[in-house]
Amino acid sequence: VDATRHAAGLWAKLAGPYLRGLYRSSHRWVSTALAYATRRFRELDEDTQKSIFASVAILALLIASKRLLERAGVFEKVRRRYDRQAARARLAWRRVNKRIGRTSKILADLLPHLILVSLFALYLVAMPRPARNTLEGPVVYFALGKAYPAVWSAEALAKGSDKLGGYLRLWTSFYILEVAGEAPGLVPLLSPLVRYAALDFLRAARLFLALWIALPFTDGAGRVCSALSPARPPEAREVRGAEKKRGRREVAGWLLDTAAGAGLIRVPAAIRGFAADLVTHWVHLMSIPFAFTPGFITYYGTVLSGKVFPIRASLRAQDTEDVRQWTTYWVVFSALDCAHGLVGSVVGWIPFWQHARLVAIFWLQFPYFQGAGRLFAKLDKDRLARITGKVKLRKKVKAAKGKETEGKETEGKETKAD
Repeated sequence: VDATRHAAGLWAKLAGPYLRGLYRSSHRWVSTALAYATRRFRELDEDTQKSIFASVAILALLIASKRLLERAGVFEKVRRRYDRQAARARLAWRRVNKRIGRTSKILADLLPHLILVSLFALYLVAMPRPARNTLEGPVVYFALGKAYPAVWSAEALAKGSDKLGGYLRLWTSFYILEVAGEAPGLVPLLSPLVRYAALDFLRAARLFLALWIALPFTDGAGRVCSALSPARPPEAREVRGAEKKRGRREVAGWLLDTAAGAGLIRVPAAIRGFAADLVTHWVHLMSIPFAFTPGFITYYGTVLSGKVFPIRASLRAQDTEDVRQWTTYWVVFSALDCAHGLVGSVVGWIPFWQHARLVAIFWLQFPYFQGAGRLFAKLDKDRLARITGKVKLRKKVKAAKGKETEGKETEGKETKAD
Protein backbone atom coordinates (compact mmCIF):
# COMPACT_ATOMS: atom_id res chain seq x y z
CA VAL A 1 0.00 0.00 0.00
CA ASP A 2 2.80 2.44 0.89
CA ALA A 3 4.65 1.63 -2.32
CA THR A 4 1.47 2.19 -4.34
CA ARG A 5 0.81 5.50 -2.58
CA HIS A 6 4.41 6.58 -3.17
CA ALA A 7 4.23 5.63 -6.87
CA ALA A 8 0.93 7.50 -7.26
CA GLY A 9 2.48 10.58 -5.67
CA LEU A 10 5.44 10.45 -8.05
CA TRP A 11 3.11 10.12 -11.05
CA ALA A 12 1.06 13.07 -9.77
CA LYS A 13 4.20 15.20 -9.49
CA LEU A 14 5.26 14.25 -13.01
CA ALA A 15 1.88 14.50 -14.72
CA GLY A 16 0.46 17.43 -12.73
CA PRO A 17 2.29 20.28 -14.50
CA TYR A 18 1.62 18.73 -17.89
CA LEU A 19 -2.11 18.30 -17.18
CA ARG A 20 -2.39 21.85 -15.81
CA GLY A 21 -0.69 23.24 -18.92
CA LEU A 22 -2.91 21.10 -21.12
CA TYR A 23 -6.02 22.39 -19.33
CA ARG A 24 -4.96 26.03 -19.61
CA SER A 25 -4.12 25.81 -23.30
CA SER A 26 -7.28 23.85 -24.13
CA HIS A 27 -9.44 26.25 -22.09
CA ARG A 28 -7.91 29.23 -23.89
CA TRP A 29 -8.36 27.54 -27.29
CA VAL A 30 -11.98 26.55 -26.61
CA SER A 31 -12.83 30.06 -25.39
CA THR A 32 -11.28 31.60 -28.51
CA ALA A 33 -13.08 29.13 -30.78
CA LEU A 34 -16.44 29.80 -29.10
CA ALA A 35 -15.95 33.57 -29.38
CA TYR A 36 -15.04 33.24 -33.06
CA ALA A 37 -18.04 30.97 -33.79
CA THR A 38 -20.37 33.38 -31.95
CA ARG A 39 -19.05 36.34 -33.92
CA ARG A 40 -19.39 34.51 -37.24
CA PHE A 41 -22.94 33.44 -36.36
CA ARG A 42 -23.93 37.03 -35.55
CA GLU A 43 -22.54 38.13 -38.92
CA LEU A 44 -24.96 35.82 -40.76
CA ASP A 45 -28.20 37.20 -42.12
CA GLU A 46 -31.42 36.70 -40.16
CA ASP A 47 -32.89 34.05 -42.50
CA THR A 48 -29.78 31.85 -42.25
CA GLN A 49 -29.82 32.12 -38.45
CA LYS A 50 -33.47 31.08 -38.40
CA SER A 51 -32.77 28.07 -40.64
CA ILE A 52 -29.90 26.97 -38.37
CA PHE A 53 -32.08 27.32 -35.26
CA ALA A 54 -34.88 25.36 -36.95
CA SER A 55 -32.49 22.54 -37.98
CA VAL A 56 -31.05 22.26 -34.46
CA ALA A 57 -34.54 22.34 -32.88
CA ILE A 58 -35.87 19.62 -35.19
CA LEU A 59 -32.80 17.44 -34.57
CA ALA A 60 -33.08 17.86 -30.78
CA LEU A 61 -36.80 17.08 -30.90
CA LEU A 62 -36.19 13.90 -32.90
CA ILE A 63 -33.44 12.74 -30.52
CA ALA A 64 -35.61 13.47 -27.46
CA SER A 65 -38.66 11.68 -28.87
CA LYS A 66 -36.76 8.75 -30.42
CA ARG A 67 -37.86 6.18 -27.83
CA LEU A 68 -41.50 7.32 -27.96
CA LEU A 69 -41.49 7.15 -31.75
CA GLU A 70 -39.99 3.65 -31.65
CA ARG A 71 -42.65 2.43 -29.20
CA ALA A 72 -45.41 3.89 -31.37
CA GLY A 73 -43.93 2.23 -34.44
CA VAL A 74 -43.66 5.54 -36.27
CA PHE A 75 -40.38 4.63 -37.98
CA GLU A 76 -41.77 1.35 -39.26
CA LYS A 77 -44.91 3.07 -40.58
CA VAL A 78 -42.88 5.80 -42.29
CA ARG A 79 -40.59 3.21 -43.79
CA ARG A 80 -43.45 1.08 -45.13
CA ARG A 81 -45.08 4.18 -46.61
CA TYR A 82 -41.76 5.22 -48.12
CA ASP A 83 -41.28 1.76 -49.65
CA ARG A 84 -44.78 1.88 -51.17
CA GLN A 85 -44.33 5.38 -52.58
CA ALA A 86 -40.86 4.52 -53.90
CA ALA A 87 -42.22 1.40 -55.61
CA ARG A 88 -45.01 3.44 -57.21
CA ALA A 89 -42.54 6.09 -58.35
CA ARG A 90 -40.25 3.46 -59.88
CA LEU A 91 -43.18 1.83 -61.66
CA ALA A 92 -44.41 5.19 -63.01
CA TRP A 93 -40.91 6.08 -64.15
CA ARG A 94 -40.52 2.74 -65.97
CA ARG A 95 -43.78 3.38 -67.80
CA VAL A 96 -42.72 6.88 -68.85
CA ASN A 97 -39.26 5.68 -69.81
CA LYS A 98 -40.70 2.81 -71.83
CA ARG A 99 -43.07 5.16 -73.64
CA ILE A 100 -40.23 7.55 -74.50
CA GLY A 101 -37.98 4.64 -75.47
CA ARG A 102 -40.37 3.70 -78.26
CA THR A 103 -39.55 7.04 -79.88
CA SER A 104 -35.86 7.39 -78.99
CA LYS A 105 -33.75 5.02 -76.88
CA ILE A 106 -31.00 7.65 -76.46
CA LEU A 107 -33.47 10.25 -75.18
CA ALA A 108 -34.91 7.72 -72.72
CA ASP A 109 -31.41 7.04 -71.34
CA LEU A 110 -30.47 10.72 -71.10
CA LEU A 111 -33.79 12.01 -69.74
CA PRO A 112 -33.11 11.62 -65.96
CA HIS A 113 -29.70 13.25 -66.32
CA LEU A 114 -31.14 16.12 -68.37
CA ILE A 115 -33.83 16.68 -65.72
CA LEU A 116 -31.20 16.82 -62.95
CA VAL A 117 -28.98 19.21 -64.94
CA SER A 118 -32.00 21.47 -65.58
CA LEU A 119 -32.83 21.47 -61.87
CA PHE A 120 -29.19 22.32 -61.10
CA ALA A 121 -29.29 25.34 -63.42
CA LEU A 122 -32.62 26.47 -61.94
CA TYR A 123 -31.17 26.00 -58.44
CA LEU A 124 -28.19 28.24 -59.22
CA VAL A 125 -30.37 30.97 -60.69
CA ALA A 126 -33.51 31.04 -58.54
CA MET A 127 -32.78 29.45 -55.14
CA PRO A 128 -32.58 32.04 -52.30
CA ARG A 129 -29.24 32.30 -50.54
CA PRO A 130 -30.50 31.21 -47.05
CA ALA A 131 -32.02 28.05 -48.52
CA ARG A 132 -28.80 27.35 -50.41
CA ASN A 133 -26.73 27.78 -47.25
CA THR A 134 -28.89 25.17 -45.53
CA LEU A 135 -28.98 22.68 -48.42
CA GLU A 136 -25.26 22.96 -49.15
CA GLY A 137 -24.30 22.71 -45.49
CA PRO A 138 -22.72 19.72 -43.76
CA VAL A 139 -25.98 18.45 -42.22
CA VAL A 140 -27.69 17.71 -45.55
CA TYR A 141 -24.54 16.19 -47.04
CA PHE A 142 -24.05 14.03 -43.94
CA ALA A 143 -27.63 12.76 -44.19
CA LEU A 144 -27.29 12.06 -47.92
CA GLY A 145 -23.72 10.81 -48.17
CA LYS A 146 -23.16 9.11 -44.80
CA ALA A 147 -26.35 8.37 -42.84
CA TYR A 148 -28.41 7.15 -45.82
CA PRO A 149 -25.93 4.50 -47.06
CA ALA A 150 -24.89 3.59 -43.49
CA VAL A 151 -28.44 2.70 -42.35
CA TRP A 152 -29.25 0.60 -45.41
CA SER A 153 -25.80 -1.04 -45.53
CA ALA A 154 -25.90 -2.01 -41.84
CA GLU A 155 -29.34 -3.55 -42.28
CA ALA A 156 -28.25 -5.42 -45.41
CA LEU A 157 -25.15 -6.72 -43.58
CA ALA A 158 -27.27 -7.92 -40.66
CA LYS A 159 -29.77 -9.60 -42.97
CA GLY A 160 -27.16 -11.10 -45.29
CA SER A 161 -28.92 -9.39 -48.19
CA ASP A 162 -27.84 -9.83 -51.80
CA LYS A 163 -27.99 -6.03 -52.31
CA LEU A 164 -24.59 -5.43 -50.72
CA GLY A 165 -23.00 -4.86 -54.13
CA GLY A 166 -25.28 -1.88 -54.75
CA TYR A 167 -24.50 -0.37 -51.34
CA LEU A 168 -20.76 -0.87 -51.90
CA ARG A 169 -21.07 1.01 -55.20
CA LEU A 170 -22.91 3.76 -53.32
CA TRP A 171 -20.16 4.05 -50.70
CA THR A 172 -17.42 3.99 -53.32
CA SER A 173 -19.03 6.73 -55.40
CA PHE A 174 -19.68 8.98 -52.39
CA TYR A 175 -16.07 8.70 -51.24
CA ILE A 176 -14.78 9.33 -54.76
CA LEU A 177 -16.81 12.55 -54.61
CA GLU A 178 -15.38 13.32 -51.16
CA VAL A 179 -11.77 12.73 -52.23
CA ALA A 180 -12.36 14.86 -55.32
CA GLY A 181 -13.58 17.56 -52.93
CA GLU A 182 -10.00 17.87 -51.62
CA ALA A 183 -9.10 19.54 -54.94
CA PRO A 184 -10.75 22.87 -53.94
CA GLY A 185 -7.75 23.30 -51.66
CA LEU A 186 -6.07 24.81 -54.74
CA VAL A 187 -8.86 27.37 -55.14
CA PRO A 188 -7.31 29.92 -52.70
CA LEU A 189 -4.49 30.37 -55.21
CA LEU A 190 -6.96 32.00 -57.62
CA SER A 191 -8.05 35.63 -57.70
CA PRO A 192 -10.78 36.66 -55.17
CA LEU A 193 -13.54 36.97 -57.78
CA VAL A 194 -12.74 33.65 -59.45
CA ARG A 195 -12.30 32.04 -56.02
CA TYR A 196 -15.78 33.13 -54.87
CA ALA A 197 -17.42 31.91 -58.09
CA ALA A 198 -15.53 28.60 -58.02
CA LEU A 199 -16.37 27.82 -54.39
CA ASP A 200 -20.01 28.84 -54.89
CA PHE A 201 -20.32 26.54 -57.91
CA LEU A 202 -18.46 23.64 -56.26
CA ARG A 203 -20.70 23.66 -53.17
CA ALA A 204 -23.82 23.49 -55.31
CA ALA A 205 -22.24 20.90 -57.63
CA ARG A 206 -21.40 18.65 -54.67
CA LEU A 207 -25.06 18.60 -53.59
CA PHE A 208 -26.34 17.69 -57.05
CA LEU A 209 -23.59 15.15 -57.69
CA ALA A 210 -24.57 13.47 -54.40
CA LEU A 211 -28.19 13.40 -55.60
CA TRP A 212 -27.06 12.00 -58.96
CA ILE A 213 -25.19 9.23 -57.15
CA ALA A 214 -27.99 8.38 -54.71
CA LEU A 215 -31.10 8.55 -56.91
CA PRO A 216 -32.11 5.21 -58.46
CA PHE A 217 -33.40 6.92 -61.61
CA THR A 218 -29.97 8.25 -62.58
CA ASP A 219 -27.99 5.30 -61.10
CA GLY A 220 -24.92 7.48 -60.75
CA ALA A 221 -23.19 5.07 -58.36
CA GLY A 222 -23.49 2.20 -60.82
CA ARG A 223 -22.23 4.34 -63.71
CA VAL A 224 -19.23 5.64 -61.76
CA CYS A 225 -18.16 2.19 -60.57
CA SER A 226 -18.72 0.51 -63.94
CA ALA A 227 -16.59 3.21 -65.59
CA LEU A 228 -13.74 2.87 -63.06
CA SER A 229 -13.85 -0.87 -62.27
CA PRO A 230 -11.45 -3.27 -64.03
CA ALA A 231 -12.75 -4.57 -67.35
CA ARG A 232 -12.16 -8.21 -66.40
CA PRO A 233 -15.16 -10.29 -65.22
CA PRO A 234 -15.55 -10.89 -61.45
CA GLU A 235 -14.50 -14.55 -61.69
CA ALA A 236 -11.25 -13.65 -63.42
CA ARG A 237 -10.59 -10.90 -60.87
CA GLU A 238 -11.10 -13.33 -57.97
CA VAL A 239 -8.78 -15.95 -59.50
CA ARG A 240 -6.06 -13.42 -60.29
CA GLY A 241 -6.34 -11.82 -56.84
CA ALA A 242 -6.07 -15.21 -55.12
CA GLU A 243 -3.01 -16.09 -57.21
CA LYS A 244 -1.31 -12.80 -56.33
CA LYS A 245 -2.02 -13.26 -52.61
CA ARG A 246 -0.72 -16.84 -52.73
CA GLY A 247 2.46 -15.74 -54.49
CA ARG A 248 3.11 -12.93 -52.01
CA ARG A 249 2.51 -15.25 -49.05
CA GLU A 250 5.00 -17.73 -50.50
CA VAL A 251 7.59 -14.97 -50.90
CA ALA A 252 7.01 -13.77 -47.33
CA GLY A 253 7.27 -17.32 -46.00
CA TRP A 254 10.49 -17.94 -47.92
CA LEU A 255 12.08 -14.75 -46.59
CA LEU A 256 11.12 -15.55 -42.98
CA ASP A 257 12.31 -19.16 -43.29
CA THR A 258 15.63 -18.00 -44.75
CA ALA A 259 16.14 -15.47 -41.96
CA ALA A 260 15.24 -18.06 -39.31
CA GLY A 261 17.53 -20.66 -40.89
CA ALA A 262 20.43 -18.21 -40.87
CA GLY A 263 19.84 -17.59 -37.17
CA LEU A 264 19.01 -13.93 -37.68
CA ILE A 265 15.53 -13.96 -36.15
CA ARG A 266 13.12 -16.33 -34.47
CA VAL A 267 9.67 -16.14 -36.03
CA PRO A 268 6.65 -17.16 -33.88
CA ALA A 269 3.54 -18.34 -35.69
CA ALA A 270 1.60 -15.15 -34.87
CA ILE A 271 4.37 -12.91 -36.26
CA ARG A 272 4.61 -15.13 -39.32
CA GLY A 273 0.87 -14.72 -40.04
CA PHE A 274 1.10 -10.97 -39.45
CA ALA A 275 4.07 -10.62 -41.82
CA ALA A 276 2.33 -12.70 -44.49
CA ASP A 277 -0.75 -10.47 -44.26
CA LEU A 278 1.44 -7.37 -44.41
CA VAL A 279 3.18 -8.51 -47.59
CA THR A 280 -0.10 -9.68 -49.13
CA HIS A 281 -1.74 -6.30 -48.50
CA TRP A 282 1.30 -4.28 -49.53
CA VAL A 283 -0.64 -1.03 -49.96
CA HIS A 284 -0.68 -0.66 -46.17
CA LEU A 285 3.11 -0.37 -46.24
CA MET A 286 2.79 2.87 -48.19
CA SER A 287 0.97 4.53 -45.27
CA ILE A 288 3.68 3.68 -42.70
CA PRO A 289 6.03 6.60 -43.64
CA PHE A 290 3.24 9.05 -42.80
CA ALA A 291 3.47 7.91 -39.16
CA PHE A 292 6.81 9.78 -38.94
CA THR A 293 5.77 13.06 -40.58
CA PRO A 294 4.23 16.25 -39.11
CA GLY A 295 0.49 16.26 -38.52
CA PHE A 296 -0.47 18.37 -41.54
CA ILE A 297 1.33 15.87 -43.82
CA THR A 298 -0.02 12.86 -41.92
CA TYR A 299 -3.53 14.17 -42.69
CA TYR A 300 -2.94 13.45 -46.38
CA GLY A 301 -1.63 10.03 -45.40
CA THR A 302 -4.93 9.33 -43.65
CA VAL A 303 -6.82 10.41 -46.79
CA LEU A 304 -4.61 8.11 -48.86
CA SER A 305 -4.87 5.07 -46.57
CA GLY A 306 -8.42 5.61 -45.30
CA LYS A 307 -10.16 6.63 -48.52
CA VAL A 308 -8.05 6.24 -51.68
CA PHE A 309 -6.80 2.70 -51.03
CA PRO A 310 -10.26 1.43 -49.95
CA ILE A 311 -11.81 3.07 -53.04
CA ARG A 312 -9.36 1.11 -55.19
CA ALA A 313 -10.08 -2.11 -53.30
CA SER A 314 -13.86 -1.51 -53.45
CA LEU A 315 -13.74 -1.01 -57.21
CA ARG A 316 -11.88 -4.31 -57.55
CA ALA A 317 -14.27 -6.03 -55.12
CA GLN A 318 -17.41 -5.35 -57.21
CA ASP A 319 -19.42 -8.60 -57.60
CA THR A 320 -16.78 -10.66 -55.73
CA GLU A 321 -16.57 -12.30 -52.30
CA ASP A 322 -14.89 -9.19 -50.80
CA VAL A 323 -18.08 -7.11 -51.07
CA ARG A 324 -19.08 -7.78 -47.46
CA GLN A 325 -15.63 -6.95 -46.10
CA TRP A 326 -15.41 -3.54 -47.75
CA THR A 327 -19.05 -2.63 -47.10
CA THR A 328 -18.43 -3.32 -43.40
CA TYR A 329 -15.30 -1.17 -43.54
CA TRP A 330 -17.13 1.81 -45.06
CA VAL A 331 -19.96 1.62 -42.49
CA VAL A 332 -17.54 1.63 -39.56
CA PHE A 333 -15.04 4.07 -41.07
CA SER A 334 -17.69 6.65 -41.94
CA ALA A 335 -19.00 6.65 -38.35
CA LEU A 336 -15.51 6.92 -36.83
CA ASP A 337 -14.45 9.53 -39.40
CA CYS A 338 -17.42 11.76 -38.54
CA ALA A 339 -16.74 11.33 -34.81
CA HIS A 340 -13.06 12.12 -35.37
CA GLY A 341 -13.98 15.27 -37.28
CA LEU A 342 -16.37 16.49 -34.57
CA VAL A 343 -13.96 15.79 -31.71
CA GLY A 344 -11.03 17.10 -33.74
CA SER A 345 -12.71 20.47 -34.13
CA VAL A 346 -12.24 20.88 -30.36
CA VAL A 347 -9.11 18.87 -29.49
CA GLY A 348 -7.46 18.52 -32.90
CA TRP A 349 -4.51 20.57 -31.65
CA ILE A 350 -3.37 17.68 -29.39
CA PRO A 351 -0.03 16.26 -30.62
CA PHE A 352 -0.24 13.08 -32.75
CA TRP A 353 -3.99 13.51 -33.32
CA GLN A 354 -3.68 12.68 -37.03
CA HIS A 355 -1.19 9.91 -36.24
CA ALA A 356 -3.77 8.25 -33.99
CA ARG A 357 -6.25 8.42 -36.86
CA LEU A 358 -3.71 6.74 -39.16
CA VAL A 359 -3.14 3.91 -36.67
CA ALA A 360 -6.92 3.45 -36.27
CA ILE A 361 -7.37 3.20 -40.06
CA PHE A 362 -4.59 0.61 -40.22
CA TRP A 363 -6.31 -1.40 -37.47
CA LEU A 364 -9.69 -1.21 -39.24
CA GLN A 365 -8.39 -2.41 -42.59
CA PHE A 366 -5.71 -4.93 -41.78
CA PRO A 367 -6.92 -8.57 -42.03
CA TYR A 368 -4.82 -9.65 -39.05
CA PHE A 369 -6.78 -7.36 -36.69
CA GLN A 370 -10.19 -7.32 -38.49
CA GLY A 371 -11.01 -4.08 -36.68
CA ALA A 372 -13.95 -3.07 -38.86
CA GLY A 373 -15.66 -6.43 -38.44
CA ARG A 374 -15.11 -6.43 -34.67
CA LEU A 375 -16.49 -2.92 -34.23
CA PHE A 376 -19.49 -3.56 -36.47
CA ALA A 377 -20.40 -6.58 -34.36
CA LYS A 378 -20.26 -4.43 -31.19
CA LEU A 379 -21.58 -1.06 -32.38
CA ASP A 380 -25.28 -1.74 -32.00
CA LYS A 381 -25.97 -5.32 -30.98
CA ASP A 382 -29.55 -4.56 -29.96
CA ARG A 383 -30.38 -3.00 -33.32
CA LEU A 384 -28.75 -5.87 -35.23
CA ALA A 385 -30.53 -8.39 -33.02
CA ARG A 386 -33.88 -6.72 -33.73
CA ILE A 387 -33.19 -6.73 -37.46
CA THR A 388 -32.05 -10.36 -37.56
CA GLY A 389 -34.91 -11.32 -35.24
CA LYS A 390 -37.43 -9.75 -37.61
CA VAL A 391 -35.82 -11.53 -40.54
CA LYS A 392 -35.99 -14.89 -38.76
CA LEU A 393 -39.61 -14.23 -37.76
CA ARG A 394 -40.54 -13.36 -41.34
CA LYS A 395 -38.85 -16.54 -42.58
CA LYS A 396 -40.74 -18.61 -40.00
CA VAL A 397 -44.04 -16.98 -40.98
CA LYS A 398 -43.37 -17.61 -44.68
CA ALA A 399 -42.40 -21.22 -43.97
CA ALA A 400 -45.54 -21.75 -41.88
CA LYS A 401 -47.73 -20.22 -44.61
CA GLY A 402 -46.02 -22.41 -47.20
CA LYS A 403 -46.67 -25.55 -45.16
CA GLU A 404 -50.28 -24.49 -44.59
CA THR A 405 -50.79 -23.94 -48.33
CA GLU A 406 -49.20 -27.30 -49.15
CA GLY A 407 -51.45 -29.00 -46.58
CA LYS A 408 -54.58 -27.42 -48.07
CA GLU A 409 -53.53 -28.46 -51.59
CA THR A 410 -52.89 -32.02 -50.40
CA GLU A 411 -56.30 -32.17 -48.67
CA GLY A 412 -57.98 -30.85 -51.83
CA LYS A 413 -56.31 -33.49 -53.98
CA GLU A 414 -57.31 -36.26 -51.55
CA THR A 415 -60.92 -34.99 -51.51
CA LYS A 416 -61.05 -35.00 -55.30
CA ALA A 417 -59.57 -38.50 -55.39
CA ASP A 418 -62.24 -39.75 -52.95
